[in-house]
Amino acid sequence: MSILISTVADVRPFAGLRYSPDVVGSLSDVLCPPFDIIPEELQRELHRRTPYNAVRLERGMALEEDSGGSSIYTRAAEAFASWQWEGVLAKEPGPSLYLHRHRFSDGRGRTMERWGIGARVRLEELDRGIVLPHEETRSADKADRLALMEASRANFSPVMVLYRQGPERRIAAAIQDVAKRPPVFDGAYERDQHLTLWVADGPDLIDAVRDELRDAPLFIADGHHRYETALTYRDRLRDQAGSWSGEEACNYVMMALIDFADPGLLVQSYHRMVGGLALSTLATLRSRLLEVFRATPFPEPPASAEALESAVARHSETTPVLGLLGPGDEAPLMLSLPAEEGVGGAASAAEALRRFEGHALHQEVLNRVLGSEAERHISYTHDPREAWERVSGGEQQLAFFLRPMPMDLFETLVSAGVRLPPKSTYFYPKIPTGLVFHLLEE
Repeated sequence: MSILISTVADVRPFAGLRYSPDVVGSLSDVLCPPFDIIPEELQRELHRRTPYNAVRLERGMALEEDSGGSSIYTRAAEAFASWQWEGVLAKEPGPSLYLHRHRFSDGRGRTMERWGIGARVRLEELDRGIVLPHEETRSADKADRLALMEASRANFSPVMVLYRQGPERRIAAAIQDVAKRPPVFDGAYERDQHLTLWVADGPDLIDAVRDELRDAPLFIADGHHRYETALTYRDRLRDQAGSWSGEEACNYVMMALIDFADPGLLVQSYHRMVGGLALSTLATLRSRLLEVFRATPFPEPPASAEALESAVARHSETTPVLGLLGPGDEAPLMLSLPAEEGVGGAASAAEALRRFEGHALHQEVLNRVLGSEAERHISYTHDPREAWERVSGGEQQLAFFLRPMPMDLFETLVSAGVRLPPKSTYFYPKIPTGLVFHLLEE
């Protein structure tokens, strides 16, 4: 299962496109979340907020009259082109890195901050050990992102990537120097978040990032669909090209680089919901659950979504568990993997994966029972209230509440080449779309 770690990550500055404040006003009004966490109500609100909100690029509104010649993708491409023509978006004078500080509440009363560096990084095949994925991807999301990329020829959202820098911590020192300069944006984002953006075109940060990350693997934290889509897009253009230098813009993808050691790096849970099953299939699924997991009642039955999520996290400090919420008046159950005799000490990646309850849920239960229909019947949410309400209201049949994945387990598994089930991690908060855009055509 182990893969060879290569040391040739190619991280570069780029001349990005940024919103012109003289045209759009505050950047706070034009930012939006990435496509996969924009519910329909927020999508409509962002469209109403301003004609320049990035949601018009990232997740446009479908229209009844849409046909082969008109779609959310063609409208995004048209808006993107017209915004450049009209001066809504302006290109950076020269190659730069884009440093941003993201301040936010962790939901438990603490204010945290996380630092990211926007760069473009050469695309590498995922089996080379340079860029390391951790999740399986879903075909529908990749088809959606590819259609958007082919229409617009740009990256609208960065792939969020984690790195470890060397003992000299040159990147951290350079970040502090850049942060002493006036930012190009400093303002609110969403309800309890604050963003600050600097454009760094000097050699200190650029050289530190290039040199430090040349010897470090890059771990994809968020944006697997975007990365795999960028690979497909590059390959299609390369196959169609008469000549190919390898330096074309589509050989790179926009990334936001974040240090593993950043104290603001916060990972939360993605919960699973299962619905639309025939009663016989639901019975088979429940039976298989009890073969794989040991089910026990919680000592104090959780009476709310937040209580269930907290109970799962609390009990997982000693023995990792899942929370199972069923329909009707059924009390939530605690699911744990049976203890294995003779297992102790430092576990190998294979052992750690086998003992990871989220992997066991997918591989040994959901995928085995649902087979090729699994993707159609499983949905994901990071909001515990949504999972609770949709099961309680009868829209879904079961919900599985997962603990946040520990970062040491994440690094162990991903370094060994392990692919986890979809939505195994929810790095919070997501990096907004609209800070900078990356053109895939020079």
